Amino acid sequence: MMLKDQYSINVRYQRSTRIDSDLDVSFFNGLVYHGTAAQTLGTVIDQFKQAKQSTFTITGPYGSGKSTIALLMSGLLHPNKEIRKAAKEAVGNPRECSKLYSAFELNPNKGSGWLIIRAVGGIGDPVGVIWTGIQDALKEHPNTTDLLFVSQDKPQSEVELLEYIDTLIREVTPYVDGVLFILDEMGKVLENISRQSADLHLFQDLAEKLSRASQSGVSCVFIGLLHQAMSEYASGLGIGVQSEWGKVQGRYADIPYQVSTDETLALIGKSIVGKEREDQQLPSSVLKAVEGASLKNTPEIIERLCSCHPLHPTSAMLLGPLSKRRFSQNERSTFSFLSSREPHSFQQFLEESQPGTTYRLSNLWDYLEANLEHLIINSPDGHPWSLAEDALMRVSKQPDTKDIHLELIKSIALINLFGRKHGFYANEELIRASLDQHSKEITLSAIQDLKNWSLITKRKHLSAWAIFEGADIDVSELAEAKVEQLGHDDSWIESLGYSNHVIAKRHYHEYGVLRWMSQKLIRNTGYLSSKEAFNNKDGSYASFIMIAEPMTNEASDVSMKQLSIKLSDEGVAIAYCPNLSVIKNTAIEVYALQELERELPELQNDKIAQREHEVRLVETTKALDDAFIEGFETATWWFNGRPYPKLPLSVIASDIADGLYDECPSIFNELIGRTKVSGTSVSARKKLMMAMIEDSNQEDLAIDGFPPEKAIYLTCLKNLDLHGQNEDGSFGFRIPKSGQIKSLFGAADKLIKSESESIVTLDQIFSLWKKSPYGVADGAIPVLMLAMLLSQDENLAFYDKDSTNQYVYVPDIDEVIVNKLAKSPKDIAVRYFEVTGVKRQYISSMATLASQRFDRDVPESALAIARPIVTFVHQLPQWVKVTRKLSSQTTAFRDLVLKANDPYQLLLEDFICLFGLMDTPESEHTEQIQKQLTSCLDELKSKQTELLNTFEIAIQSELGSIDETLVGQCTKVKELAADYRMQSFAQRMGSCISNKNWLINVIALVGGTPERNWNDVSLSKAKEELHEFCQRFKRISVFASQASDAEHEGAKSIALVIGDGQGAQEYVRHISISESAHSKVDEVLVHLRETMNSSGLNEDMQALALQEALKQLMTEYQPPACDIKG
Repeated sequence: MMLKDQYSINVRYQRSTRIDSDLDVSFFNGLVYHGTAAQTLGTVIDQFKQAKQSTFTITGPYGSGKSTIALLMSGLLHPNKEIRKAAKEAVGNPRECSKLYSAFELNPNKGSGWLIIRAVGGIGDPVGVIWTGIQDALKEHPNTTDLLFVSQDKPQSEVELLEYIDTLIREVTPYVDGVLFILDEMGKVLENISRQSADLHLFQDLAEKLSRASQSGVSCVFIGLLHQAMSEYASGLGIGVQSEWGKVQGRYADIPYQVSTDETLALIGKSIVGKEREDQQLPSSVLKAVEGASLKNTPEIIERLCSCHPLHPTSAMLLGPLSKRRFSQNERSTFSFLSSREPHSFQQFLEESQPGTTYRLSNLWDYLEANLEHLIINSPDGHPWSLAEDALMRVSKQPDTKDIHLELIKSIALINLFGRKHGFYANEELIRASLDQHSKEITLSAIQDLKNWSLITKRKHLSAWAIFEGADIDVSELAEAKVEQLGHDDSWIESLGYSNHVIAKRHYHEYGVLRWMSQKLIRNTGYLSSKEAFNNKDGSYASFIMIAEPMTNEASDVSMKQLSIKLSDEGVAIAYCPNLSVIKNTAIEVYALQELERELPELQNDKIAQREHEVRLVETTKALDDAFIEGFETATWWFNGRPYPKLPLSVIASDIADGLYDECPSIFNELIGRTKVSGTSVSARKKLMMAMIEDSNQEDLAIDGFPPEKAIYLTCLKNLDLHGQNEDGSFGFRIPKSGQIKSLFGAADKLIKSESESIVTLDQIFSLWKKSPYGVADGAIPVLMLAMLLSQDENLAFYDKDSTNQYVYVPDIDEVIVNKLAKSPKDIAVRYFEVTGVKRQYISSMATLASQRFDRDVPESALAIARPIVTFVHQLPQWVKVTRKLSSQTTAFRDLVLKANDPYQLLLEDFICLFGLMDTPESEHTEQIQKQLTSCLDELKSKQTELLNTFEIAIQSELGSIDETLVGQCTKVKELAADYRMQSFAQRMGSCISNKNWLINVIALVGGTPERNWNDVSLSKAKEELHEFCQRFKRISVFASQASDAEHEGAKSIALVIGDGQGAQEYVRHISISESAHSKVDEVLVHLRETMNSSGLNEDMQALALQEALKQLMTEYQPPACDIKG
């Protein structure tokens, strides 16, 4: 059996009371009418009767029972006699009931009862909340159901509501004994008003109207329920506003509602339903230990402690003080603790514990640590809590630590934290009572251990134990002092550095472009004149800018409309901060904690204070972020003269984006529909763009399967009708006849044509397309740009910036242009050309020539004719583009085309000047240009072939026929040659049959210059070196052949070459000696050296003597027939 089988929580205490739904007879069963409730009710009665006070506020912590007392008063005045009877029985004191009925002039047996108007505040409009409560009250009272006609329409303003209440009171007076207004959660209404920086005219005028009505004979009472004093809700507003709120607060009699500790014990006892009760010995011991405290040692209190079982008396005793702490407000009440199923909660204890055990202070510590520590650290209790945490950490490192040591620290810490203000101190008697499961000797011994370990210390003046304060820095105290210091200026705004973004979600789903608006907080409207306010370095297209100053009467809709229109060109939506006080107070605390870290380097050496500071900073920063989110989401935003009252920010962002980028083409592709694309997307885009220039005449650009580039093609090109099948069945690029793409391309076309006398760089078009009203994603622009260029290539000339930073004309788009288009569009430019006044016959004839010459369809336009001619010249081998070994006319033609920047001028003016036709009749231009142009093109085309033929003839004259025999020789020479250049020569010569570029490779080797750098000088050098290479090749070839004829041990070939400046003589000898003969050769060599050294000849004369001796032993070399001239 577990405790859960013996104990449970009364269902009425498992949730908070709602005044708008919980009023019935059953509500009063088990209601505890304690002294605080009686005192509160008596205060209302006395002030209403004697001081004619009609408006009240009841202020107390969350879960203290304020709503319950409000419903009790409602029950006592209710028109339903059964409810009145149940309420009187709950009070249990006929004299108090009679006092109330006398004051409120109600006959409890025959009276009509009061009209009970119950409303619960929230973040919404208080006008609607109160009006709804009135409608429900009229329906509930049997005498007023017919009065619903008083107003069928909800008032639209506070003024209309007050007029409606005036009318209501006059109309209901004959039918009811009085009117009771109860506004629960009034604090939420005040918070909302505070965020809006508005005034309290509603409650000021309401108090005045109800007071006048009561004085005129109509009993009216208003009761508002608050968690804190009304003035606290205005603490973050200006001094003037706080003063106004203070005046309004004076119209309401505020009644504190603080349930005492013994009353809390009574409520706890009522809430716990069980079979067994604690015997009186332990409660008596606890009360004896706290003698002199607010909790008296009386039989009644002992009985209440007994009724709290299985809560340990010390735990039950601290729950009341605990619920009143700042960190517990709006988070936990005593009853939510009893019902909670959080880690280490009372409910979990009941489920896991056996009968006879109690929920001790150590259990309560574990619950607070697991669920509320982050709030405690950020409260005034944070410092002592951190001390206890550090003590627990240190005691766990002791080798002799036991559970009782941990229990002792937890118990001492909780008693001092939450009991000291109520007279509870951790003396030995109370500690022993809280650890009654241990013997007195064990407890005292454990206390002595903790003292010896310097973890606790004795406060002699209190005769009580406390956690030893190892920390020298009290973060809570220092932070509060810093907050007070910083709260008088606006430096906290500069310290914020707040930055966040709002995604335009709907716009993204409709257009495929991810856009976001930045969020900023500025000091005042004057900052809007600074350029820094609109500096969106984060890539956002617009900004939500919230003004950090209270909204004043001057900030009317008219002024906000005018200001938002003025700022619309900068993409700015503006609003005043609705929760300025919350943001300011939290931001100042964050700023204060940051300043403490900078000003107190010793904080790093105090682990307790450091931990407290870190936790507090994290929690406060999170609270600040939450405040920002609430402020931005609840503000009324203005953009371009239009208000957006309390709409989701993403909806506003999408609406603004729709207006700014209404001409944006819809491209739904995650790969390129963004500002920064991934490496995979860049690769796919490059492949697509290459396919666009190479296979534009193929269906789907000849992309097989479904690689990433196919997805980009479908979404960016095919779906937008930029590429597809034409009417004649061919495939190609085109400009759609309608839609956003037509508008997009039209804007670029307009820009290009407006600069027809000069070039337009592509980055200018990029910039145009990224701006409103287009807003194309950066990743998609290169693809769309290339599609536009290819669809208009008949009228656009392309230019590329060369190494001299000059833009030079390029005839066609190639891979270089594609790369630059994506990476550096400023290096690519275009120019629009339109020919007028030129004879069509000349253009037509030139188009025919170009078509025949280059075997391609050439449209009858000057740009289309010039393009293949320029392409031909640019694609010539590098040597042909620089050689001077051309005819003068061909050289001039080539240089003219290479330097051409204006294809129209080239075709229509430069050619005529070049070919000397200025004085020739225009009718003869076509024929003459065709003739001379053909001659130039033929000479350029043949020049490389002539060069190669010259070198091939030279090789044949040196080495004979270029056939398989030569290939075999090359293989042997490559194996035998020691010179790597000769090896390479033999290798390249050996590919003369299999590689069509073999001759180019040989020329590059012998000339020492790659083909791309050939010029007249390097080729002349190559011709000279070729002869030398061939001669060496032949000699090595001879040695290789002779060596193959004598492939046996000791066989060698010896060659001697003698040059005298007029030619060279070559001698050879093939030898073969045995291994045993080598020793005789060595002996002769020794004698030979001795003879030469003693001869008195220098080294040159010795070499000459050896040469003559060798000639006598060798035979003159006879070259093969192919080398004999003639």
